[in-house]
Amino acid sequence: MTENSPGPMAGKTALVTGGTGGIGRATAVGLGALGARVGITGRDKARTQTAAAEIARESGNPAVDAFAADMSSQAEVRRLAAAVLNAYPRLDVLVNTPVRLSSN
Repeated sequence: MTENSPGPMAGKTALVTGGTGGIGRATAVGLGALGARVGITGRDKARTQTAAAEIARESGNPAVDAFAADMSSQAEVRRLAAAVLNAYPRLDVLVNTPVRLSSN
Protein backbone atom coordinates (compact mmCIF):
# COMPACT_ATOMS: atom_id res chain seq x y z
CA MET A 1 0.00 0.00 0.00
CA THR A 2 1.29 3.44 -0.89
CA GLU A 3 -0.14 6.91 -0.51
CA ASN A 4 -0.87 7.00 -4.26
CA SER A 5 -2.73 3.69 -4.17
CA PRO A 6 -4.56 3.44 -0.84
CA GLY A 7 -6.30 0.15 -1.65
CA PRO A 8 -9.91 -0.92 -2.10
CA MET A 9 -10.63 -0.86 1.66
CA ALA A 10 -9.41 2.72 2.18
CA GLY A 11 -11.81 4.58 4.44
CA LYS A 12 -13.23 1.35 5.86
CA THR A 13 -12.83 0.08 9.41
CA ALA A 14 -12.50 -3.59 10.31
CA LEU A 15 -12.38 -5.35 13.67
CA VAL A 16 -10.83 -8.81 13.90
CA THR A 17 -11.38 -10.80 17.08
CA GLY A 18 -8.51 -13.12 17.92
CA GLY A 19 -6.20 -11.01 15.78
CA THR A 20 -3.00 -11.83 17.66
CA GLY A 21 -2.36 -15.13 15.91
CA GLY A 22 -3.38 -17.68 13.33
CA ILE A 23 -6.10 -16.92 10.82
CA GLY A 24 -7.16 -13.78 12.73
CA ARG A 25 -3.70 -12.27 12.43
CA ALA A 26 -3.43 -13.23 8.75
CA THR A 27 -6.85 -11.67 8.12
CA ALA A 28 -5.81 -8.46 9.89
CA VAL A 29 -2.63 -8.24 7.78
CA GLY A 30 -4.66 -8.74 4.61
CA LEU A 31 -7.26 -6.12 5.52
CA GLY A 32 -4.53 -3.67 6.47
CA ALA A 33 -2.75 -4.27 3.17
CA LEU A 34 -6.01 -3.47 1.39
CA GLY A 35 -6.09 -0.10 3.15
CA ALA A 36 -8.58 -0.66 5.97
CA ARG A 37 -8.14 0.72 9.46
CA VAL A 38 -7.89 -2.47 11.49
CA GLY A 39 -8.61 -3.18 15.13
CA ILE A 40 -7.57 -6.47 16.65
CA THR A 41 -8.58 -8.07 19.93
CA GLY A 42 -6.62 -10.37 22.21
CA ARG A 43 -6.58 -11.45 25.84
CA ASP A 44 -3.13 -10.15 26.78
CA LYS A 45 -2.56 -6.40 26.44
CA ALA A 46 1.19 -6.59 25.71
CA ARG A 47 0.80 -9.41 23.19
CA THR A 48 -2.09 -7.59 21.47
CA GLN A 49 -0.08 -4.37 21.21
CA THR A 50 2.94 -6.26 19.85
CA ALA A 51 0.77 -8.04 17.28
CA ALA A 52 -0.79 -4.74 16.21
CA ALA A 53 2.66 -3.22 15.62
CA GLU A 54 3.75 -6.27 13.62
CA ILE A 55 0.54 -6.20 11.54
CA ALA A 56 1.09 -2.51 10.81
CA ARG A 57 4.64 -3.21 9.67
CA GLU A 58 3.76 -6.27 7.58
CA SER A 59 0.74 -4.67 5.92
CA GLY A 60 2.43 -1.32 5.34
CA ASN A 61 -0.53 0.33 7.05
CA PRO A 62 0.03 2.19 10.33
CA ALA A 63 -3.72 2.31 11.11
CA VAL A 64 -3.85 -0.79 13.33
CA ASP A 65 -5.34 -0.60 16.83
CA ALA A 66 -5.09 -3.04 19.73
CA PHE A 67 -7.96 -3.87 22.09
CA ALA A 68 -7.31 -6.28 24.96
CA ALA A 69 -10.17 -8.16 26.63
CA ASP A 70 -10.89 -11.53 28.16
CA MET A 71 -13.85 -12.78 26.14
CA SER A 72 -14.79 -15.31 28.86
CA SER A 73 -15.90 -12.38 31.06
CA GLN A 74 -19.17 -10.64 30.22
CA ALA A 75 -17.91 -7.47 31.95
CA GLU A 76 -14.77 -7.53 29.75
CA VAL A 77 -16.88 -8.03 26.61
CA ARG A 78 -18.96 -4.99 27.56
CA ARG A 79 -15.81 -2.95 28.27
CA LEU A 80 -14.39 -4.00 24.89
CA ALA A 81 -17.60 -3.01 23.12
CA ALA A 82 -17.51 0.43 24.76
CA ALA A 83 -13.84 0.90 23.80
CA VAL A 84 -14.53 -0.06 20.18
CA LEU A 85 -17.57 2.24 20.02
CA ASN A 86 -15.45 5.05 21.42
CA ALA A 87 -12.62 4.47 18.93
CA TYR A 88 -14.65 3.95 15.75
CA PRO A 89 -17.74 5.85 14.60
CA ARG A 90 -18.75 2.72 12.66
CA LEU A 91 -17.54 -0.74 11.68
CA ASP A 92 -17.62 -1.81 8.05
CA VAL A 93 -16.23 -5.31 8.62
CA LEU A 94 -16.39 -7.58 11.66
CA VAL A 95 -14.40 -10.83 11.55
CA ASN A 96 -14.92 -13.22 14.46
CA THR A 97 -12.21 -15.86 14.54
CA PRO A 98 -12.15 -18.76 17.00
CA VAL A 99 -11.09 -17.71 20.45
CA ARG A 100 -10.01 -20.20 23.08
CA LEU A 101 -11.78 -19.28 26.29
CA SER A 102 -9.90 -19.60 29.52
CA SER A 103 -11.33 -22.02 32.07
CA ASN A 104 -10.13 -19.90 35.01
